[in-house]
Amino acid sequence: MPKNCETPTICPDAGVIQKDIFVSHPAHQYSLEGQDVADLTGEISYLCGDMLGHAGMSLSYTMLSHFVLEFWSAWGQYAICNDRQFGNQSTSFCLGGDAFGRVGHAAAWEFHPQEGQCQDNHDVGEWYSLPSQGKCSAGMMLGEPNCSWRTKQHVKTITTKCLIQEKNFLRACSASAGIPPFKMASRTLMQAFRECPAVVLSESGRFFLPEFVV
Repeated sequence: MPKNCETPTICPDAGVIQKDIFVSHPAHQYSLEGQDVADLTGEISYLCGDMLGHAGMSLSYTMLSHFVLEFWSAWGQYAICNDRQFGNQSTSFCLGGDAFGRVGHAAAWEFHPQEGQCQDNHDVGEWYSLPSQGKCSAGMMLGEPNCSWRTKQHVKTITTKCLIQEKNFLRACSASAGIPPFKMASRTLMQAFRECPAVVLSESGRFFLPEFVV
Protein backbone atom coordinates (compact mmCIF):
# COMPACT_ATOMS: atom_id res chain seq x y z
CA MET A 1 0.00 0.00 0.00
CA PRO A 2 1.41 3.45 -0.88
CA LYS A 3 2.69 5.32 2.17
CA ASN A 4 0.40 8.32 1.58
CA CYS A 5 -2.59 5.98 1.71
CA GLU A 6 -1.56 4.80 5.16
CA THR A 7 -0.80 8.30 6.49
CA PRO A 8 -2.73 11.06 4.64
CA THR A 9 -0.75 14.23 4.06
CA ILE A 10 -1.45 17.27 6.25
CA CYS A 11 -0.04 20.49 4.83
CA PRO A 12 2.12 22.89 6.86
CA ASP A 13 0.06 25.39 8.83
CA ALA A 14 0.07 28.86 7.26
CA GLY A 15 -2.47 30.31 9.69
CA VAL A 16 -5.86 31.85 8.92
CA ILE A 17 -6.62 32.92 5.35
CA GLN A 18 -9.68 34.59 3.86
CA LYS A 19 -10.96 33.60 0.42
CA ASP A 20 -13.71 34.59 -2.00
CA ILE A 21 -15.37 31.34 -3.01
CA PHE A 22 -18.05 30.43 -5.53
CA VAL A 23 -20.44 27.50 -5.66
CA SER A 24 -23.39 26.39 -7.80
CA HIS A 25 -26.27 24.84 -5.85
CA PRO A 26 -30.02 24.06 -5.77
CA ALA A 27 -32.70 26.69 -5.22
CA HIS A 28 -33.88 25.24 -1.92
CA GLN A 29 -32.08 26.05 1.32
CA TYR A 30 -28.37 25.59 0.80
CA SER A 31 -25.68 24.60 3.28
CA LEU A 32 -21.95 24.72 2.62
CA GLU A 33 -21.34 21.84 5.04
CA GLY A 34 -20.09 18.68 3.39
CA GLN A 35 -19.78 20.38 0.01
CA ASP A 36 -17.07 21.34 -2.49
CA VAL A 37 -16.43 24.99 -3.30
CA ALA A 38 -13.86 26.89 -5.38
CA ASP A 39 -12.13 30.20 -5.91
CA LEU A 40 -13.07 32.17 -9.04
CA THR A 41 -10.68 30.36 -11.39
CA GLY A 42 -11.55 27.00 -9.85
CA GLU A 43 -15.28 27.58 -10.32
CA ILE A 44 -14.73 28.68 -13.92
CA SER A 45 -12.67 25.54 -14.50
CA TYR A 46 -15.47 23.39 -13.07
CA LEU A 47 -18.37 25.09 -14.85
CA CYS A 48 -16.69 25.33 -18.24
CA GLY A 49 -15.24 21.82 -18.02
CA ASP A 50 -18.62 20.39 -17.05
CA MET A 51 -20.60 22.22 -19.72
CA LEU A 52 -18.13 21.80 -22.57
CA GLY A 53 -17.73 18.14 -21.62
CA HIS A 54 -21.52 17.69 -21.67
CA ALA A 55 -21.56 16.12 -18.19
CA GLY A 56 -24.45 18.39 -17.20
CA MET A 57 -24.08 18.29 -13.41
CA SER A 58 -23.62 22.07 -13.12
CA LEU A 59 -26.75 22.67 -15.21
CA SER A 60 -28.83 20.73 -12.67
CA TYR A 61 -28.29 23.58 -10.19
CA THR A 62 -30.25 26.79 -10.62
CA MET A 63 -28.26 29.09 -8.32
CA LEU A 64 -24.70 30.38 -8.12
CA SER A 65 -23.41 32.03 -4.95
CA HIS A 66 -20.43 34.12 -3.92
CA PHE A 67 -19.25 33.84 -0.29
CA VAL A 68 -16.26 35.01 1.70
CA LEU A 69 -14.88 32.24 3.92
CA GLU A 70 -12.13 32.03 6.51
CA PHE A 71 -9.96 28.90 6.55
CA TRP A 72 -7.38 27.33 8.83
CA SER A 73 -4.81 26.51 6.18
CA ALA A 74 -3.36 23.22 7.42
CA TRP A 75 -5.03 21.57 4.46
CA GLY A 76 -6.24 17.99 4.53
CA GLN A 77 -7.04 15.67 1.65
CA TYR A 78 -9.64 16.96 -0.81
CA ALA A 79 -12.99 15.15 -0.74
CA ILE A 80 -15.00 14.65 -3.93
CA CYS A 81 -18.62 15.40 -3.01
CA ASN A 82 -21.40 14.71 -5.53
CA ASP A 83 -25.13 14.09 -5.64
CA ARG A 84 -26.40 10.60 -6.31
CA GLN A 85 -29.36 12.37 -7.91
CA PHE A 86 -28.28 15.45 -9.88
CA GLY A 87 -29.66 18.64 -8.33
CA ASN A 88 -30.79 16.97 -5.10
CA GLN A 89 -28.32 17.97 -2.41
CA SER A 90 -29.94 15.69 0.17
CA THR A 91 -28.42 12.77 -1.77
CA SER A 92 -24.85 14.15 -1.54
CA PHE A 93 -21.99 11.87 -0.54
CA CYS A 94 -18.22 12.42 -0.27
CA LEU A 95 -15.24 10.25 -1.15
CA GLY A 96 -11.92 10.97 0.54
CA GLY A 97 -11.40 13.92 2.83
CA ASP A 98 -10.04 14.29 6.32
CA ALA A 99 -11.31 12.38 9.37
CA PHE A 100 -10.40 15.25 11.71
CA GLY A 101 -12.40 18.04 10.07
CA ARG A 102 -9.61 19.78 8.17
CA VAL A 103 -10.54 21.66 5.01
CA GLY A 104 -9.61 19.66 1.91
CA HIS A 105 -7.62 21.40 -0.81
CA ALA A 106 -6.69 20.56 -4.39
CA ALA A 107 -5.98 22.03 -7.78
CA ALA A 108 -9.03 22.15 -10.04
CA TRP A 109 -9.56 18.69 -11.56
CA GLU A 110 -6.67 17.60 -9.28
CA PHE A 111 -4.43 18.78 -12.12
CA HIS A 112 -1.11 19.03 -10.26
CA PRO A 113 1.04 16.33 -8.59
CA GLN A 114 -0.35 15.14 -5.25
CA GLU A 115 -3.57 16.85 -6.39
CA GLY A 116 -1.99 20.25 -5.65
CA GLN A 117 -2.92 19.78 -1.99
CA CYS A 118 -0.06 21.73 -0.42
CA GLN A 119 0.74 24.24 -3.16
CA ASP A 120 -0.65 27.33 -4.83
CA ASN A 121 -2.80 26.46 -7.86
CA HIS A 122 -3.76 29.87 -9.18
CA ASP A 123 -3.00 28.77 -12.74
CA VAL A 124 -5.90 26.28 -12.89
CA GLY A 125 -7.87 27.29 -9.80
CA GLU A 126 -8.33 26.16 -6.22
CA TRP A 127 -10.89 23.60 -5.00
CA TYR A 128 -11.85 23.21 -1.34
CA SER A 129 -13.97 20.61 0.47
CA LEU A 130 -15.75 21.75 3.64
CA PRO A 131 -16.28 18.94 6.17
CA SER A 132 -19.32 19.30 8.42
CA GLN A 133 -17.25 18.49 11.50
CA GLY A 134 -14.85 21.33 10.66
CA LYS A 135 -17.43 24.16 10.66
CA CYS A 136 -16.63 26.54 13.52
CA SER A 137 -19.30 27.00 16.15
CA ALA A 138 -19.95 30.46 17.62
CA GLY A 139 -17.08 31.65 19.80
CA MET A 140 -14.54 29.16 18.46
CA MET A 141 -11.16 30.17 17.06
CA LEU A 142 -9.90 28.83 13.76
CA GLY A 143 -7.32 26.16 14.37
CA GLU A 144 -9.07 24.72 17.43
CA PRO A 145 -10.28 21.12 17.13
CA ASN A 146 -13.36 20.95 14.88
CA CYS A 147 -12.92 24.54 13.70
CA SER A 148 -11.24 24.74 10.29
CA TRP A 149 -13.64 27.02 8.37
CA ARG A 150 -16.44 29.52 8.77
CA THR A 151 -18.55 31.82 6.62
CA LYS A 152 -17.48 35.45 6.85
CA GLN A 153 -19.99 36.89 4.37
CA HIS A 154 -22.64 35.88 1.86
CA VAL A 155 -21.91 38.36 -0.93
CA LYS A 156 -24.56 37.57 -3.56
CA THR A 157 -26.57 34.79 -5.17
CA ILE A 158 -27.71 34.85 -8.82
CA THR A 159 -29.52 32.39 -11.06
CA THR A 160 -27.48 30.23 -13.40
CA LYS A 161 -30.12 31.08 -16.04
CA CYS A 162 -28.96 34.70 -16.01
CA LEU A 163 -25.31 33.64 -16.28
CA ILE A 164 -25.78 31.08 -19.03
CA GLN A 165 -28.57 32.58 -21.14
CA GLU A 166 -28.39 36.33 -20.62
CA LYS A 167 -24.60 36.60 -20.33
CA ASN A 168 -23.86 33.83 -22.88
CA PHE A 169 -21.46 32.09 -20.54
CA LEU A 170 -21.03 29.02 -22.74
CA ARG A 171 -19.56 31.16 -25.53
CA ALA A 172 -17.14 32.67 -23.01
CA CYS A 173 -16.18 29.14 -21.91
CA SER A 174 -15.53 28.10 -25.50
CA ALA A 175 -13.31 31.14 -26.02
CA SER A 176 -11.41 30.36 -22.81
CA ALA A 177 -11.17 26.57 -23.20
CA GLY A 178 -7.74 25.26 -22.34
CA ILE A 179 -6.35 28.73 -21.63
CA PRO A 180 -6.07 29.23 -17.85
CA PRO A 181 -6.86 31.49 -16.09
CA PHE A 182 -9.91 31.57 -18.41
CA LYS A 183 -9.95 35.37 -18.72
CA MET A 184 -13.06 35.81 -20.89
CA ALA A 185 -15.11 33.36 -18.83
CA SER A 186 -13.90 35.02 -15.60
CA ARG A 187 -14.90 38.46 -16.87
CA THR A 188 -18.31 37.12 -17.88
CA LEU A 189 -18.91 35.51 -14.50
CA MET A 190 -18.00 38.66 -12.59
CA GLN A 191 -20.18 40.73 -14.95
CA ALA A 192 -23.06 38.40 -14.13
CA PHE A 193 -22.55 38.95 -10.41
CA ARG A 194 -22.59 42.72 -10.97
CA GLU A 195 -25.58 42.84 -13.29
CA CYS A 196 -27.87 39.84 -12.65
CA PRO A 197 -30.65 40.37 -10.08
CA ALA A 198 -29.77 39.27 -6.57
CA VAL A 199 -31.50 36.21 -5.20
CA VAL A 200 -32.14 36.35 -1.46
CA LEU A 201 -32.79 33.76 1.21
CA SER A 202 -36.19 34.05 2.85
CA GLU A 203 -36.95 33.23 6.48
CA SER A 204 -38.51 29.96 5.28
CA GLY A 205 -35.11 28.96 3.90
CA ARG A 206 -35.80 29.28 0.17
CA PHE A 207 -33.98 31.45 -2.34
CA PHE A 208 -36.29 33.81 -4.19
CA LEU A 209 -36.25 36.74 -6.58
CA PRO A 210 -38.53 39.74 -5.98
CA GLU A 211 -42.07 39.01 -7.12
CA PHE A 212 -41.75 35.22 -7.36
CA VAL A 213 -40.34 32.15 -5.71
CA VAL A 214 -37.97 29.92 -7.67
